[in-house]
Amino acid sequence: MAKVVKFGGSSLASAEQFKKVGDIIRSDAERRYVVPSAPGRRFKKDSKVTDMLYACYDLAEAGREFREELSAIEARYQEIIAGLELSLSLDEEFGTIERNFREKAGRDYAASRGEYLNGIIMAAYLGFEFVDAAEAVLFDEDGSFNGERTNRALSARLAECRCAVVPGFYGAKPDGEDLLQGRLGHHRLHRGEGGPCGCVRELDRCVRHSGGGSGDHRQSQGNRHRYIQGAEGAGLHGIQRDA
Repeated sequence: MAKVVKFGGSSLASAEQFKKVGDIIRSDAERRYVVPSAPGRRFKKDSKVTDMLYACYDLAEAGREFREELSAIEARYQEIIAGLELSLSLDEEFGTIERNFREKAGRDYAASRGEYLNGIIMAAYLGFEFVDAAEAVLFDEDGSFNGERTNRALSARLAECRCAVVPGFYGAKPDGEDLLQGRLGHHRLHRGEGGPCGCVRELDRCVRHSGGGSGDHRQSQGNRHRYIQGAEGAGLHGIQRDA
């Protein structure tokens, strides 16, 4: 049985947290599909990367210079990469983000880059394949989630991967016939019971509560179940979590 695990922003806010998450994933060979959030706060007065992306994009949309703010976001990711001792560069990705910000790609696009970039790092750290959610989490022209198309696309894509990282909370809406990067509308997925997109149970905050132990995270308190239905036919199941 393949299991899908989701980790929230606080669990992926730093290299230290990444390592704890890695221990959790590696402790069970059936944990083959990982859904990461964007980096959250490292300490009480820290900023979430998603909030930093919003603020950066708002400057771009207003026609103001934003390179300093984008560099601060890049530094957050570089700190994680360095702490994990990875040979990984996000220069190309940040170059694309800067161009798309200058072209006013939209706030949804801006916010989605947090999960996208963290997914690339997580895949490199685990040695899993990276699957961009824009390839398989699909919306209609009116912005409504298309569960049927997503199930088909995600099942087919994951059938090619023994282990994969798929960023959470965004997908793609076609603007015309082609699903090209410059023409995608990125949308947050609604997290809730019984949505149309197999089963992902959120492990948000489990690392902070567990202290990173290989088994104690199942006993941590204060964690809520959240579900994203999807990938029907791919044999995916969620991990049991005790609230």
